[in-house]
Amino acid sequence: MRNHNILTLPKKFCMLILTLTTFLSAAGQTLPTEKIFFMSDRQSYTTSDTLRVSGVLVRTDHPSADGKEWIQSSYSRYLYLDLFDSADSLFRRQKVAVADNGTFTTMITVAPDTPRGIYYLRAYTKLMCNFSSYTVPVFPIEISPTPFLVKPSRQDDITCSFYPEGGRLVGGEIQNVAVCLKDGDERPLQTEVFVTNEHGDTLTSSHTTPSGWQVLSFNCSSGEHYYLRLNSESGSRMFAFPETEDGQPALRLSVGRGRLAYQVNGTLPNNAKLYAYNQSTGLLLLPLQKTGVVSLNGMSDG
Repeated sequence: MRNHNILTLPKKFCMLILTLTTFLSAAGQTLPTEKIFFMSDRQSYTTSDTLRVSGVLVRTDHPSADGKEWIQSSYSRYLYLDLFDSADSLFRRQKVAVADNGTFTTMITVAPDTPRGIYYLRAYTKLMCNFSSYTVPVFPIEISPTPFLVKPSRQDDITCSFYPEGGRLVGGEIQNVAVCLKDGDERPLQTEVFVTNEHGDTLTSSHTTPSGWQVLSFNCSSGEHYYLRLNSESGSRMFAFPETEDGQPALRLSVGRGRLAYQVNGTLPNNAKLYAYNQSTGLLLLPLQKTGVVSLNGMSDG
């Protein structure tokens, strides 16, 4: 009886060691993981903008057939996109569907009362939450107040809205400012308009179109105030243009003949960067200068 126990004991140990070895082998296998590559259409937004985000979610634990690239498919069918500030306060969270090939796109609206500052976009899946936070990509963006007058000026039965080209008036430059006039019933107002300075001098004049719009061009000087004057049956009306902002540059663009031309009004900041974005090519860093031209040959629309 005693010899029987001595003979069977090593077998039990062998079974235990074999089971433990099998467990350690399974635990050493590569766990399923994912990685996200994404970007927004710009790096700077205003409170009237919409963020457009696109990217791809891929598996990192399974190579493709050639063994050199990750396959564009994922375990997760949804990912989460967070917008938060430098204090880690969450402003917006979206659940985004992922296509069969791993790609995704979405849009995020910026609330009008969002404070100015640097914010961050963070993308992740629930599967990625099981790993280190270093695997979660974070993308910085800047949000600033809307540079043009969103709230229109109103006098009695007439409403006037200003939209300076480039978002603001800059002193020492010829400005293009779109003007929209509406009557008390919110219908377009077609009338003659005059641009005057603070001394009452007329700088230019024009007529609004049947849609109530017109683009007015005039030379804007720093520190001066400008007004839009119109005459109606109920009397003269005066609306103040936005104040000049010499400390902030304004970007003006024109597209035609296979090229995009740009001009920066105002002083160029030392730490500023200029990018062009296209859906097919992504972000393109441009030389920071007052004027420039970008060829659109070979680029897709958008």
